[in-house]
Amino acid sequence: MLLINKRNAEKAMSVLWFLITEHRFIYEFSWGDKEAFWLSYELSHTPYFFSPWGASVVSDISNKDMERHPDTLCGSLAHFDPTLNASAPAELLYVNGRSLVDPVPFRLHKLKLLQPNLVFNMMPTHVTPRQARREPSGKGEWPECLTGMGSTPVPRQLLPNLWRRRQHFQAISMGFIEPLLECNNPGDRLPEIPEASKKAKK
Repeated sequence: MLLINKRNAEKAMSVLWFLITEHRFIYEFSWGDKEAFWLSYELSHTPYFFSPWGASVVSDISNKDMERHPDTLCGSLAHFDPTLNASAPAELLYVNGRSLVDPVPFRLHKLKLLQPNLVFNMMPTHVTPRQARREPSGKGEWPECLTGMGSTPVPRQLLPNLWRRRQHFQAISMGFIEPLLECNNPGDRLPEIPEASKKAKK
């Protein structure tokens, strides 16, 4: 995850523009977009810093993380607020994963590549606790899993906000935005679901 203050990154953004529009046709300079941002800041001598906290993951319902191995979660990436105050409460900032919003994350011709951690994750209940960044263990374990790092319940606010994010995703993907014109979910509770209308007796 990247957080950028555009007001203080004009030179870095100019370097990034050059790298992705001209230089990339000559050399393969980066492993991906995040590294491209890092190189832009380095080459432009623009100050930056990495979060003191390593990446976490949320529990995966389809993989039955909490039933099989509650100390090892294998879901989507999660990030905590990058505060430098180690005594500050851990605050979940962002969860990144298409499996959290897309009920069908694969096209039919890619079903052979389907893995449990990529199947639609209905509702993650736990997240790997905030931990300081450290070197990889080098044991060749699954990169999707944080082995033996424990679990803690996700914040209450995650469920209603995840519901709202899914609603936006479905509306945009289907081109049906009418449900978004009225929002009855303020984000701090579950939405109010109307009862099904009863059929009139003949």
